Order: sequence, then C-alpha cells, then structure tokens
Amino acid sequence: MPAHDSYDAADMATRLEGWLRAKISGADHVTVTDLQAPGETGHSSETMLFRAAWSLDGTTHEQQLVLRTRPTGHVVFPEYDLGLQFDVMQRVAAAAPDLPMPPLRWYEPDETTLGREFF
Repeated sequence: MPAHDSYDAADMATRLEGWLRAKISGADHVTVTDLQAPGETGHSSETMLFRAAWSLDGTTHEQQLVLRTRPTGHVVFPEYDLGLQFDVMQRVAAAAPDLPMPPLRWYEPDETTLGREFF
C-alpha cells in the first residue's frame, strides 16, 4: 500500500495528466485532482483514487477513477502480471455482464509514466 509520504501527489497528477491526454484522443485541458492512496486497500495491489476532468469537442467530462499497480513495499505474490489481471477482468465482465464490476478503461504496460505498469 502506498504511504502518503511515499509519493509526490503533485508530480503523479502531472504525469497522469500527460498520460490521459495521450490516451483520450482529442482531449484538452486534462486535470487530475484529489489524488489519494487509501491505506486500507490491502497488500495485493496498490490503489490510488483520483478525479480526472478533460474537454473533448467542447464538452467537459469528469470521472472518478481508480488506478491499480503492483505494490512497492510488502508483496503477497512472488510475481505480478497486471496485464493478465486486466485481461481476466475484461473477459469476466464480457462473459457475465450482470456481475457488478467497475468499468475497465486502460492498461499501461510501459513503466515510463509512473515507474511501473498500471491499469
């Protein structure tokens, strides 16, 4: 679990803004706010919550988003395969549309943005 003092929220928000600008084709004025890492999310993954807003074709969009990545401290699993986790979650959502699941947006295997892969 990321401790509040283990990351720079302003730096991470700036990194996510650039990443989202590239992911959302045609988006401008992307902002990331309310970035937080709740301490009670468990040890299997690190979870960060944030609000993202952007303008697209003159319309403003705003969503509360969740970011999941492998932990940086204590680990539960000897290996993490976030791409596989993302793929399995997508397949379950497609096969069982009545199963309550959050919508999956993007998987980022490139560690350049945050120093590790995430979805």
